[in-house]
This record gives sequence, structure tokens and C-alpha cells, in this order.
Amino acid sequence: MDLRVVVWVKEFLLGRSQTVKVDGQLYEEVRLTSGVRQGSVLGPLLFLAYVDDIWRNIELICGCSQMIV
Repeated sequence: MDLRVVVWVKEFLLGRSQTVKVDGQLYEEVRLTSGVRQGSVLGPLLFLAYVDDIWRNIELICGCSQMIV
């Protein structure tokens, strides 16, 4: 993977904060430690990459290649 893409995704995910407004009162800004911006184009793609990685790790740990229901 091109290093520029990795740096771009890292910058997209890190250093974010949010504030919440309830009944007209604006609460203190907090730094976010996880998550993807709601409504972003990258959100669904990053979710799919995350889920794909989970199944890959499960296969490595238990030797399962199919989901057990």
C-alpha cells in the first residue's frame, strides 16, 4: 500500500474532538479516541476493512474457515 494513503487515513482518524449541545447548553469539548466521522465516505470502507480483519484473526486463532452458527 502506498505510504501516502496510510498517512492520509491516519490523519483522518486522529486528533478529532466533539462537543454536544443539549437543550441549548453547549458542553465541554472532548477528544475522541476512536470511531469514524458520521456520514463520512470512508466510514463504510473502514468498517468493512475492520470486519474483514476480525474474521481473518478468528481463522488464525481457532483454525475455523467458516462461521459456526
